[in-house]
Amino acid sequence: MKNFLGYRPHGQRPQWYTWPDGAELRLNRWEDIPQDPGFVYAPFEPSDSCPIIWISSKNLVPMSPQQAEVQGNDLSKGGIETMTDFVERVEAIKEMCSNGKFQKLVVSRVVEMEKVPEIGLFDRLCEQYPRANVCWFQSKITGSWVTASPELLLHRRGIRFETMSLAGTRPAGTQGNWGAKELKEQHLVTAYLLDRLTRLQAKEMEVFGPVTDNAGNIEHLKTTLLGKTDGSTLEMIQALHPTPAVCGYPSKEAHAFLEQQEKSFRRYYSGFFGWMDPMAESELFVNLRCMEVQEKKCRLHVGCGILSDSDAEAEYRETEMKAATLGKMI
Repeated sequence: MKNFLGYRPHGQRPQWYTWPDGAELRLNRWEDIPQDPGFVYAPFEPSDSCPIIWISSKNLVPMSPQQAEVQGNDLSKGGIETMTDFVERVEAIKEMCSNGKFQKLVVSRVVEMEKVPEIGLFDRLCEQYPRANVCWFQSKITGSWVTASPELLLHRRGIRFETMSLAGTRPAGTQGNWGAKELKEQHLVTAYLLDRLTRLQAKEMEVFGPVTDNAGNIEHLKTTLLGKTDGSTLEMIQALHPTPAVCGYPSKEAHAFLEQQEKSFRRYYSGFFGWMDPMAESELFVNLRCMEVQEKKCRLHVGCGILSDSDAEAEYRETEMKAATLGKMI
């Protein structure tokens, strides 16, 4: 399997790289990410079988997309559910929310397609979704993952930072006000981020939103948070990831529940990726609207936020809409 990285943050030109086998670091702890310039590809929760991958900028060799050879492998299984099974699971989680165990829990599922995309998918995603952050990351360790993410985890330059709360989903172009459930989701995530940033002694914080933000065939509620902090980029990552937008709240309890229920198939879905240079500029995105390419099929990873008043069948339809973001482009 040939290692390669195709990367197009919104508003920038595509970048293509490869690297020799063994040039990457495999890390199981967030605190072990080097404080040197490099590209990071991180899972929801690191482990021996699903490590953080960090590649020094010095080891990344420019290449053309024509040199990229798409090769999937079957590293993950599970996560496939019928609508009936998914609705039953969501109803059980709604009950947990009603009983006070969670205020919100983000559940995920996998949609399989009996197709293997060719490298031209990258350009189609860039053209169709100019505001998305497109990434194709392939290695023997991770397998082959394609992403068109709408969500920024952290942009850091000097002491200045930007992050966002992206929560609440509906079909693009929906008329009228957002529903109470979506507004509550958005508030939970924004409040969490403000709390975590305050603990980092962030200063001069500004909050903009929420506003409606288009992401292809769907749209989200987005709040942008700006500020300054003397904390390190690594401290910020550990404070923010995973946000309630991909995990739940209370965060510790939600994280433990998802580790038990979804660890086998989440893998790099809802992790993050991007350039890190703690001494200059870092820009990291949440790994959403992503799929894992396997030998004879692809696995599209999708999720939704469950509250006590969620409509289980509507949540299922939301995951179908999210799967279509990439699925219709294959």
